[in-house]
Amino acid sequence: MKTNTLYENENFKAVVSIPGWARYFENGGGSGQVKSTAEAYTYVPLINRAVQARVKALQTVPYHLKRNGVEVDMETQGWPVKFNSFYPETFKGMLALTESALLLNGGCIWKKLNNMATKTRGVQWINPNITEVNFAGNAAEFIIDGKETLGIEDIVYFRRFNPLDDVGFGVGAAEAALSSAKLLFYLNEFSGAFFEHGAMPAVLLGIPQGTSNDERDRLENWFKRAATGFRNAWKAIGIKTGPDGIVPTVLTQDMAKMAMPELYAQAKQQIAQAFEIPQTMLEDAANYATAGEHRQQFWQDTIRPEGEYLQEVINDQLLRPMGYEVILDFDQMDQFQVDEEERATAFFNYVNSRAVPPAVAAEMLGIELPEGVEYAMLDDWYREQTIERPLALQQSNVEVVEEHEVLPEEKPRKAFEDEVQVWRRRVLKRLKAGKPANGERDFYSDIIPEVLIETVQAQLEQADEAKANLIFDNLIGWEGYP
Repeated sequence: MKTNTLYENENFKAVVSIPGWARYFENGGGSGQVKSTAEAYTYVPLINRAVQARVKALQTVPYHLKRNGVEVDMETQGWPVKFNSFYPETFKGMLALTESALLLNGGCIWKKLNNMATKTRGVQWINPNITEVNFAGNAAEFIIDGKETLGIEDIVYFRRFNPLDDVGFGVGAAEAALSSAKLLFYLNEFSGAFFEHGAMPAVLLGIPQGTSNDERDRLENWFKRAATGFRNAWKAIGIKTGPDGIVPTVLTQDMAKMAMPELYAQAKQQIAQAFEIPQTMLEDAANYATAGEHRQQFWQDTIRPEGEYLQEVINDQLLRPMGYEVILDFDQMDQFQVDEEERATAFFNYVNSRAVPPAVAAEMLGIELPEGVEYAMLDDWYREQTIERPLALQQSNVEVVEEHEVLPEEKPRKAFEDEVQVWRRRVLKRLKAGKPANGERDFYSDIIPEVLIETVQAQLEQADEAKANLIFDNLIGWEGYP
């Protein structure tokens, strides 16, 4: 381990300790180097996987296109613009390219293409690695491949924040994690080189005084050949030495003592943090419940805000001037579906206790209302149904017709069937989300006997939606058992 003093612009920065093997690779040793985010994406599997995890998540989000507030039939009308990179692209393909560029380069542009002759509008994704951003004449200019210069009005501009640059590309996640990517690359290079040379550490051979040069060279060459692969591991050599014999001294540390797993874990953690991805998504999580919770957090805290940012840039800089708007519909996805039964129960408890007005309770719980209906209307409706209407009926001596009363002998059966339906809904929701029918915890009920619960749970193993519905249909017939 050696100590390095790092400087930047001749200003003192820091004193750091760098392992000798890492310094060797950093200075050009080995088969290659990772100096850029593009090389990190190409040669470091964890960076590649992190980029792909975010890109593929965005591509699964359903979307709608509206024109002047009316939804567009994509099959008959389609997009008002054509999407291109070097090849024709789909909208989701453009999202994938753009997200990749933001993660690796901190920004990218879509070049606007307007063919006046054919009245065709389009946009072309431009590789950020051939894009240079300058600030000239109080305006930003974008130079493509050193040949074509565009103004801000000619492009759709996506960028990350950069504390040192208000005009050019920002700082992408891969750039923030580049040092960790280098460490992973060099760890892999070191391990590969170690095993390529027979998994033998560097050895200093002590030979007795008086050993001839020929014998010394012969011994040295044999050790070199022996270190080139396992096929030489069991070969023997006979040489002439003095009374002290040969004394080998290992110069490099044993790999088990070089903290390789700890360094890998540290690098993986930093990459996950830079890309805002839970570590359980970059590895095979042992705890299914924890992994599911982390995945939900990933969608809520990372993918949704990112999708809303991309949506807003596309709408503001491209679609709204043409009267169009694209909407990434996250609420339609299973990941964002709230248990409606629990929400309805919470709303009922809030309102029935008269502790919270209906409008406030609905807004607190995020209940979506039909178009044209406002939360304040719920208070008027509630007051009319619970106070004004009963009072008016009483004053007019109009007999209030009650709904059919459940007879005492019907109540236990109805309670049993209601409980079965609650269980059915939970199971079907899990299956639609791609999860096993049975949750981490057993279903508990004060109404359904434990023996029936255990029997049904056993039947639900490996069940699909159709089989699950059949199982619950049969369960209703067991009311009253044992």
